[in-house]
Amino acid sequence: MKLPMNYINDIIPDKIFNKLNELELLDYKRVRDYYLRKKFNELKKIHGSSCTIELLVKEFPDLQPETIKKIIYQK
Repeated sequence: MKLPMNYINDIIPDKIFNKLNELELLDYKRVRDYYLRKKFNELKKIHGSSCTIELLVKEFPDLQPETIKKIIYQK
C-alpha cells in the first residue's frame, strides 16, 4: 500500500520518500506505527494520554482506540 504522505519527514526528505514510496520500498504499517508513537509522545505532553489517543483516533479513523494503544505502548 502506498503512503499518502511523508510521516517520517524527520528522517527522510520528501523527495527521497516519494521515490521510495513510488518503488514500493516502504512498509506502510511500520511507517504509520512510527508516526503514531512519535505523535503520541509529542501530544501527551500537552493533552495527557487519554485525550491524545482520542486525537489519534480522529486522525486515523480506520484504527480502533485499542489498536492505537497496542501500537504506542509496544516496545
